[in-house]
Amino acid sequence: MKKPFAVMSTFAMATIIAGSALLGSAHAASPSTPAAHSVQQAASLQVAEAFYDGNHISIKLQRTGGTGEGHLVGGAFDQKSGEYVVDKNSITRIVMYINGKAIHEYGNEKMPSKPSLSWMADGKDAAIIRMTDASLLGGNLPAFTDKLQLRADIYLEGQKQPQQVSIPLQRSTAKAVVVKPGLTKTFGNVKLTASQAVHTATSTRLQLILPNYSADLEKHRELLFDFVDDQGNTLERLTGRGTDELNANEQFYYDFVIEAPSKDATGIVVKPFVPVLKKDGSRQFELDENGNLIKHYVKQLEMTIPLK
Repeated sequence: MKKPFAVMSTFAMATIIAGSALLGSAHAASPSTPAAHSVQQAASLQVAEAFYDGNHISIKLQRTGGTGEGHLVGGAFDQKSGEYVVDKNSITRIVMYINGKAIHEYGNEKMPSKPSLSWMADGKDAAIIRMTDASLLGGNLPAFTDKLQLRADIYLEGQKQPQQVSIPLQRSTAKAVVVKPGLTKTFGNVKLTASQAVHTATSTRLQLILPNYSADLEKHRELLFDFVDDQGNTLERLTGRGTDELNANEQFYYDFVIEAPSKDATGIVVKPFVPVLKKDGSRQFELDENGNLIKHYVKQLEMTIPLK
């Protein structure tokens, strides 16, 4: 008998889908901007690089000055307090504005309708902020415009007031290749469709759909994804989220942004897998000796998406 599969809830997807390096999140081409900076108290932040390729926004923050800091993105879970404790002058919160409007004011009352915002460490004194719009999540929501004026209020541990940076962005003029694969694979009670792929020189954005999504997650196991190019090279997942909240058809929409494949590649391979769960009923993932997920790949749902 074939075992059934299902996907995670929206909240769980937003956490695990972006990868284990993701340490901060909020939901609510070549560099296209000059460096912007904010100076306040002992440590200061500078925008070292920023670009918008049409698939996602990427901003590199660099911290300078100050003494005794830990990592710009980092901390540890305190077993006694039950709280995640961040280092001095580390990012605790980012409030992002697009054209003067906070991202939590976009979309409707449902969280997936708003732009995504996440950040991760890039060494000790740098962080990468990434953002996507909600246009591929099934709610007929608008994409970002070609020109954007961003403002980030960045809160650092130990500083009372946020540091503020302003970032003008222009969408890259490099031509994007839009592919509508129309590929569908079925295994057991799962039907997976590759609906759209947008390829640029710096990233690929994929829309995957589960047409007959079942919300009864407790009786099923979670379906996640890895990506490689057809040359066998692993492709880093830059952002990713999924939801069934923006449509009335019980469909689950995934929106992934992954790094661009090598120049020799002709396709991207979507590799669905089921992570092994601990047998203690905790719903926690089983890890190998290197701290990585133990995965069972579902070959029947694997598909290759052409680059053109």
